[in-house]
Amino acid sequence: MKTYFKLIVLSAAMMAMSISCTQNELAPEKVKNTPKVKMTIEAAAPVTKTAIDGSNAVTWSAGDQIAVFQTVKDSTYKTKVISAALAADAAKASFTVTMDAVADADDFKYIAVSPATAFEWSTDTTFTAFGEEYPYAANGVINDSTFMKDKLTEMFHSRYRVIVPRTQKPTADSWDPAADVLVSKVVASTTQPESLNMEFHRLGTAVKMTIDGLTSGETIKYVDFSTTEAKICGRSHVNPVTGSLYDIGYSAGGNVIHIIPAAERTTTGSDAFWFRTLPGTLKDNFTVIVVTDAAYYVKTVDLKTAGRTIVFADEGLTTFSVSSLVRHAEVTDINRTECVVTTSHPVFQEKAANSTIEFTQALVDNQPAAVGGNPASRFCMIRPGKGPVRTIDGTNLQVSKTETIWFQLDFGAPVTVSCFRAMFRPKSAGLQLRPAGFDEIQGSNDGAEWTCVAKDILIYNNQNVQETANIPIPPSTFRYYKFLMQEQKCFYQGKYISSGNTWQMLEFYLGN
Repeated sequence: MKTYFKLIVLSAAMMAMSISCTQNELAPEKVKNTPKVKMTIEAAAPVTKTAIDGSNAVTWSAGDQIAVFQTVKDSTYKTKVISAALAADAAKASFTVTMDAVADADDFKYIAVSPATAFEWSTDTTFTAFGEEYPYAANGVINDSTFMKDKLTEMFHSRYRVIVPRTQKPTADSWDPAADVLVSKVVASTTQPESLNMEFHRLGTAVKMTIDGLTSGETIKYVDFSTTEAKICGRSHVNPVTGSLYDIGYSAGGNVIHIIPAAERTTTGSDAFWFRTLPGTLKDNFTVIVVTDAAYYVKTVDLKTAGRTIVFADEGLTTFSVSSLVRHAEVTDINRTECVVTTSHPVFQEKAANSTIEFTQALVDNQPAAVGGNPASRFCMIRPGKGPVRTIDGTNLQVSKTETIWFQLDFGAPVTVSCFRAMFRPKSAGLQLRPAGFDEIQGSNDGAEWTCVAKDILIYNNQNVQETANIPIPPSTFRYYKFLMQEQKCFYQGKYISSGNTWQMLEFYLGN
């Protein structure tokens, strides 16, 4: 795909760029079995839309925006601007951006990305890493010297970051445009130019997953595609000179793509779901969970035993089908009468008389509300990076940011689990106290050897309800279940991300 930028100088202090773009077929030799269908993702401005016509050509759509980055060699001037949204669909579009003019400089670098919201820019490295030689020769071939490769690595580390989001909202026949990342090659100029030619390519993988055998007529709430072996969403660094991704999923990297239909959908018995992932290869496993208004469905595919792999190739399309998901229409809670709770760190100290009690067994004591005139019990652990806080054993505990905290449930004998749910304190007590998920769930039958049950599990919609719905996980049978938390996303609560020394729950249930 090629894009053409036209810049118009408005005054000595301001410059406006008018960008003309033609999107040709994107890497057709890398995309196999691309469906020949019209795909349009409607989104309110300023969110980008993507359209693919019957000949598989990608065109610009009304509402599209791009982010344009400009850097001067000595890094005295850096800026990122976002274009105005397109007014109408077009194979050749015109974008306009406005930025300050820069005088007395002779080395400018430009890069652009679509959608504008998918790109981040860190300013901790300068363009001086290019040295005196721009890495593209006249014929467009990358300079192959060891020196230049080292300098490029230095320059691009922590500079350009793209994001493939965890939560995606596709239509029935197209992926979410917010997850469809197009990035341009860096363009160099000795002046702020009046025109630029920019070449784009697509990052990441398009996936079409067809699920067969769901009961027809149920309203789809969400679908999760997950794996325990690779990061398939989150931030990665991108080298715009080579167009390659590296440090895949290094920040906020996730093991789950959470699919919410863009419009209401009901199951048909053979249902296709589109999403986008970071590139990688799955050789071990993946799990598919479908939650509807009537039931939830779960299946884990053991790729290793089957001798199969799934390849998510950069700029590619991966298609596969999944069938025989197990349907759970009714859930029975696991009996917690004999359940014993242990923790990685001492829990928060019991408070003064007639105040709320906090102790370890509170998580499973069936006292979510006041009982016999006593206040409700609650389970309280100090978050990583927080403290010091006085714990139940009388010590002042501070937990470092790098420490993993966990709680463990011992049922005394193996139990089969396929879901969990949590009960929180009332919303008035503070949303910042509610956990948002777990980095990992592990199972064991001896308390020594542990098996990963699931990774990157989020408690969806946890700010809007006091007790969650049952949250499906891959079915497993163990005596011990351990829930681990370390990354910030386990505690993220929007504007409350930095507040609260502890996370708290009233009750925690496992079910099947």
